[in-house]
Amino acid sequence: MKTQAHLHTLKICWLILSLALVFTGNAILGDVKAFTDITWLDIFGEGSTLALSLLFAGFILHSRPRGQVTNMLTIGFICFSAAMLQDILDEIFVLTPSMLFDDAIESVIAPIGICILAYGLYLWSQEQQAINEQLRRRERFYREHSSIDYITGLYTAPYMEQQIKFELESQQASNEATAIMLFDIDGFDSFNRQYGDAEGDRLLKQVADLIVMNIRRNDLACRYASDRFIVLLPSTARSTAEVMATEISRSLHSLSFHTGSNTQAIHIEFTHAVADQTDGTSAQHIVNTANRMLEQRKREKKEQRQQLKVVA
Repeated sequence: MKTQAHLHTLKICWLILSLALVFTGNAILGDVKAFTDITWLDIFGEGSTLALSLLFAGFILHSRPRGQVTNMLTIGFICFSAAMLQDILDEIFVLTPSMLFDDAIESVIAPIGICILAYGLYLWSQEQQAINEQLRRRERFYREHSSIDYITGLYTAPYMEQQIKFELESQQASNEATAIMLFDIDGFDSFNRQYGDAEGDRLLKQVADLIVMNIRRNDLACRYASDRFIVLLPSTARSTAEVMATEISRSLHSLSFHTGSNTQAIHIEFTHAVADQTDGTSAQHIVNTANRMLEQRKREKKEQRQQLKVVA
């Protein structure tokens, strides 16, 4: 999986350079303590803190894109790491009291770094709130990364079945309807054979994004199977779900997909089906009913195409 680390080469160089300067300053200005005067337990404790700090900074640079949040976090970690390294080197080198080198790092740079780091974490929390709002229609109530389909960024069928079960249990008390929609890409296997799996993955991602854009805040979209997507519509009557499914189908049919550098757009066909709690007493029954309806519609469309070929 591609990471973001290559975007932060300069930040990594600044981090390494700052630590090198702290070490060099102590080596030039100080005298090495006698081996018996070194407190190795303090070195171990402070060294562990520095290692964890660098590990956390590495995770950030490994996963985050460029931007103000990443810059603030990196600057904060550089200052904090420099101060922690100075703490360690205080156990190894002796600096004369008249020198302000170690005091400047520990008493000035460290607090500044903590303040910058705190501000970066605040910006990160603001950013995360905005991201969570975008993810609301991709997940509900809990987050389980092992259930995420990494091609589309949506959750998978087991996650959806849990959410449908939750809605069915909730509606017994509220007496509200629950509906689901299924969308299937027609001829997806043929598309993959003609254009390749990489283009097929790109198509799945664009379809997923388009579905998410066209559902409501409390709805949930998941990838159900290879070329099939499922949407949960809480507190939604079947008639409303049918209207929404038709509108989403129109949006999907208008998708202009370009493969590689081709300027000629490919228009993909889709089939949809809607089911609600009247189609079964369990999540599996409702989903199975929707699947049967979808397959029936796909057969009908195939028969219609064959009849048109015969007439032509």
